Amino acid sequence: MAPTKQPTGICKVHGYHGSAAPLATQLHHVWPLGMGGPDEDENLVEICPTGHVNIHTIIDNLIDGEPTPSAHHMENLIAKRGFDKWVEAGKPGKPE
Repeated sequence: MAPTKQPTGICKVHGYHGSAAPLATQLHHVWPLGMGGPDEDENLVEICPTGHVNIHTIIDNLIDGEPTPSAHHMENLIAKRGFDKWVEAGKPGKPE
């Protein structure tokens, strides 16, 4: 089933960033599509562009066996959850 989740403007990692106005958030696939993850609501988390880049950097480092950069603990948790799902599935797809 295709995802139906819509952005609300609240980053799951950083909240409102101290702003009263909604952010331009993005829906991130916790287990990335390019790594075999499903395109469904349960695999989506709403994050800001900065958090999105940071999470993908952490996943890339986990794949390469490199130390992960200093990041917000939620970024690390989201990235690790996606990486672990990919490993459990036998590492399908090509990491993006």
